Amino acid sequence: GYAFTAAGAVPPPFSLTASAAQSVRTRNEFYGGNVGLLATAGGKRWLVEGLAAYSLGVNTSALDFDRNVVFAATGIPATPVVNTSTRDPMTYLGSVAEGGVRVGYRVTEHARLTVGYTALYWNNVRRAQDQVALGPALTGEMTHFFAHMLSCGAEFRY
Repeated sequence: GYAFTAAGAVPPPFSLTASAAQSVRTRNEFYGGNVGLLATAGGKRWLVEGLAAYSLGVNTSALDFDRNVVFAATGIPATPVVNTSTRDPMTYLGSVAEGGVRVGYRVTEHARLTVGYTALYWNNVRRAQDQVALGPALTGEMTHFFAHMLSCGAEFRY
């Protein structure tokens, strides 16, 4: 949000203020089937795993937009000038792709250390920062979402 104060031809002790706040929130949810491959190769101490997966399904996206502008002057209660609230749900076809690799090293017969990397791609999502525009309306823009994840772990088996 943001706020500003206007002053000028109004003599003291009078004051004129205006404040404005704007909020944009988005939520994306994916519902679909997942098909993938997991391959493992290794020797006595080393292990390498590869993952590739693809999902096709329904993406639901909710966008909530609130804008509030209030003016106040000395002796006059605060008056809301603009007070809007918009909710825009959408449902459409979406897809998600995932790929990754994990490397493991067996320290002892019962302990293994692992490190891995996974990348995720999700098409046609709405993100709050892409919706804001300087005009009175939102952009309605769809974008692509990428996530990169590093992992490390320890396995203990008995």
